[in-house]
Amino acid sequence: SYNMLLNLMRLEDIDPEYLIKRSFHQFQSDRVYPEMKAKLQQLMVEREQMVIEREEAVEEYFEVSEMLEQYRSQLGTIMAQPDYVLPYLNPGRLVYISDDRGDWGWGCIASFQRKKMVNPSKDEEQDAEGNIYIDVCLYCHKSIDGPKPSSLQDTNGEILTITCTLKSLKQISAIKMVMPADILTRNNKAILHASMKKVVPQMLSQGLDFLDPVKDMKIQDPNVQELLNKVNSLKESLAQSALHSNIAKDELLDKYRAKRKVIQGIEFLEAKLADWNKIVLEDDWIAMKRVLRRLNFIDAENIVQIKGRVACEISAADELLITELMFDGTFSDMNPYMVAAV
Repeated sequence: SYNMLLNLMRLEDIDPEYLIKRSFHQFQSDRVYPEMKAKLQQLMVEREQMVIEREEAVEEYFEVSEMLEQYRSQLGTIMAQPDYVLPYLNPGRLVYISDDRGDWGWGCIASFQRKKMVNPSKDEEQDAEGNIYIDVCLYCHKSIDGPKPSSLQDTNGEILTITCTLKSLKQISAIKMVMPADILTRNNKAILHASMKKVVPQMLSQGLDFLDPVKDMKIQDPNVQELLNKVNSLKESLAQSALHSNIAKDELLDKYRAKRKVIQGIEFLEAKLADWNKIVLEDDWIAMKRVLRRLNFIDAENIVQIKGRVACEISAADELLITELMFDGTFSDMNPYMVAAV
């Protein structure tokens, strides 16, 4: 607190930095230093052991793929606006779902409904996307914490109906699958899973059968055409890459993704260790002294002034605020009861 800092600065033989360095907080911080250094050495060894064939080409392909997904996500956000997407939320349509619960992947729309608002506020009326809910049949893994995203190739999952908002809708396919009359039976779930397991990989490998926002959905937003041009340009770059037709492409990308994660861990630890010479709370301590100096509680030499000595005696309230009120004469015309109330 400011009270403690001012009292420490009043004493000639006591340095606040000296006390902070010998605090329990500093001890806890210093104790994890060897562990972080050992972890850094371990990650550096892992990085050296991760040898990826044609790593530069894999890195370039990965970066372009990431950029492509970003543009597709931006495009999907525009396409998911109610005015554009509602006519295409037909049962059986393949859509890509991703939200804060996880990346669910491709699934089939079962139905959608609007949430009826009673006396909606202006914000609720404007948030049309948040008032529309889609029931999507997704292949999930059951757990005690609820359904989790699962790959279509996983044999331990099952088709579950997950309720999502329009904001979760990332991509929309032109393909509409035949939905069973009763999706709740185990047999119909297995049939739908088998169909999705066959259709989705074919759709992705061909790069076709996605709704075109301009030709199909008739969206006239100028940003859409710009995003489409970027998406098409990046898709051409990927197609021209020698890695695109490599049968080991997915395996190489997974290896690079793992190595990238290790490198990010190394960079994080190096940054933390580089700041290790700084004492804990140093930034807060410097900022507090700057405030005291601007309010004339201390001078440029860090000598406590009259306002600072008054603040040293206040511990039952905000010492800086009370001191400023005292020196401004706020309490001069108040009786003791009013002062206590303030």
